[in-house]
Amino acid sequence: MMPRSPKPPSLFHDPLHAPQVRRVVKVSLDALLGMAAWILARKLEGGPSLSGRGILLWGCICFLLSLSTSLWRQHYRTTAFKDFLRIIWAGILLVLIATGLGLLQPLPGIGHDVWIFAGLLTTVLWGFLRALVRGVHDFRTHDNHHYDTKLTLVVGAGRAGVLMVDEMQRHLSWAAKWWASSMMILPSRAY
Repeated sequence: MMPRSPKPPSLFHDPLHAPQVRRVVKVSLDALLGMAAWILARKLEGGPSLSGRGILLWGCICFLLSLSTSLWRQHYRTTAFKDFLRIIWAGILLVLIATGLGLLQPLPGIGHDVWIFAGLLTTVLWGFLRALVRGVHDFRTHDNHHYDTKLTLVVGAGRAGVLMVDEMQRHLSWAAKWWASSMMILPSRAY
């Protein structure tokens, strides 16, 4: 009898754990943040009215850029320095696209500065959302329990060891279980 392979997550059973749904949600959220940045840029410029075409065009550009630069692969709760670098690179690309669109004038009556300002605001909003989710997650998961702490030397597991040390620092109750079990932990960087 052959062992059964694990079933992939079903869209109907638990939709938020299906990778396709999470990808669409993240990319759509980036597009909505871009649309909010466009509205704010138009309001600050003092334009006569908000055009739906401009908002939709900018939202589509943000959607496609987020999809093409793989911003959807980031886990918001564990956003790190490299993730913010990816956001900065996507923001630079967005500002370059905005500069080109500002020169081409696809929408009459919208100045060059609105496009660039919308690109900068979108980048800031993308980074702010991820930093906010990371901060809330860190605040909510930080245990206020007081455990006897022990010094632990972690040697030999590379990035996995660093991640394990981070988790041990965030979740002291989990770390206490490891220490209490008298297991020797040997990942890569010594702290």
